Amino acid sequence: MPSTMTTTNFVAKNLRYLRKQKGLSQQALASELGLTRSNIASYESGKAEPRAQKLAQVARYFDVTLLQLIEDDLSENPPRHLSDSEAQSDAALSGFLDHHSETVESFIRKSDEMKRILEGFREFYKFRMNSYKDLNADLRSLAADFENLLSVMEGLLNSNEELIDYISRNR
Repeated sequence: MPSTMTTTNFVAKNLRYLRKQKGLSQQALASELGLTRSNIASYESGKAEPRAQKLAQVARYFDVTLLQLIEDDLSENPPRHLSDSEAQSDAALSGFLDHHSETVESFIRKSDEMKRILEGFREFYKFRMNSYKDLNADLRSLAADFENLLSVMEGLLNSNEELIDYISRNR
């Protein structure tokens, strides 16, 4: 008989616990994370789960690891602070970033350029779609694929922005 593996996701419970530990309202936490109060309420009730990049942002905000946020019941096992090895890793990252500041600056410039290009593509796409009255099935499919491509590019740029934010805080 095949075994079934069950996993428990503590995101909802932990988010509520960590928010209350900091004495924050849902609105205050939402403002800190660039979300809406209803996002936080949905996450805490388990009706929705944050995307991976938001989970990472929440973990950083509350100074817990992503694994702690997802896999541990933090109300029963309060989060630990960074270990010496994790602190050393953070120091190593800072040293790396300082040593490679030219590469980091190039990454930031290229990300900004990609953002402008994406915005241009999105406006061009809107303009072109508004100029067509009736699209056949093939063109509708192509338009949907293009919209998906733009969404993927936006997701990548959002990840870049989070990385740039993390780099800026650790310089």
